[in-house]
Amino acid sequence: MNAGSATSDLWWFVAIMTVLGLIWYATGGPSRPESWSGPFIEPPAPIGTGEIYGAGHVSPPASPSLGGPPPRTVSSTQFNGLKEPPITVRSPWYGQVSIDTGSGPYEIQPNQEHIALEANDNNSAPITVTGWLVTNGKSRPDGVTIPGGTKLFIGNSANPATVPITLTPGARVILVTGQMGNSDPYVINANFLTNKCTGYLDALPYYRFTPALRRACPAPAKEPNIKNLENECYNFATHLSSCHTPKIERDVDGYEFIDNVSGLSSNCRAYLQEHFNYNSCVKWHEQDTDFYGNEWRVYLHRSWELWAPNREHVTLYDQSGKIVAESAY
Repeated sequence: MNAGSATSDLWWFVAIMTVLGLIWYATGGPSRPESWSGPFIEPPAPIGTGEIYGAGHVSPPASPSLGGPPPRTVSSTQFNGLKEPPITVRSPWYGQVSIDTGSGPYEIQPNQEHIALEANDNNSAPITVTGWLVTNGKSRPDGVTIPGGTKLFIGNSANPATVPITLTPGARVILVTGQMGNSDPYVINANFLTNKCTGYLDALPYYRFTPALRRACPAPAKEPNIKNLENECYNFATHLSSCHTPKIERDVDGYEFIDNVSGLSSNCRAYLQEHFNYNSCVKWHEQDTDFYGNEWRVYLHRSWELWAPNREHVTLYDQSGKIVAESAY
């Protein structure tokens, strides 16, 4: 082979290798997995371990632009704010009770802040919720255990024994964070089931139930023995508003006024006092077949708000700690 031919062959070799190099670099070059996936021998100790690595032991080179430790796996219970709730076993009552966040998103006064739990209309049986737990969504959840109540509230008297709160299909319980502050004429000192007379409580001056109690008291014109009243008293009584307690006052001269009306007899006053107020209504109508309502009022007696104005997650647990219902806003 002459010198010219050898030189020509060398130039062809260099040209081919240059083209192959450009193609290799354009298709990924040193960053391609094939560049570091083959079998190699680690440098001997102490520089390396001396072991063989390759296929089945792939360790891609670290990117200099992504320094620092690898991402940390965080469990769901470590999230704050809008955290993902932990995976919890569902209660046998899951889906049978729903949560209404009520005034939780906007109310800060404990005696006005409330949420509601409602039993579904299609439930097959009543559900007892006393002993269940309801919690908020703070990083360290705060919650309350649902207490019992007295079925029939009696104002300014010893109330009947406390019983578990049981929700029939379609019934609900209102959970008020604080308590009722007014005590005139009745101290609201018990959790109670509403009835056809509790509208008298809602209509009292300075009382503020939240949400308002249903005013569906017995019609004044249908009160027992009302037809035995004299005409003037009968006309006055039958025109009273439902759930209204007449206000009886005396002026400085001793004249008596009932709702600013004078001249009504003492017998009329006695009848009005005997029929048109909460306790009297209970006395006359407790045995009515439609006396009780389907809503419990429960006071939790806390002095600070329980539910956040936003990013809140309300969870209801049964007595075994299993989730019954959740609601978020």
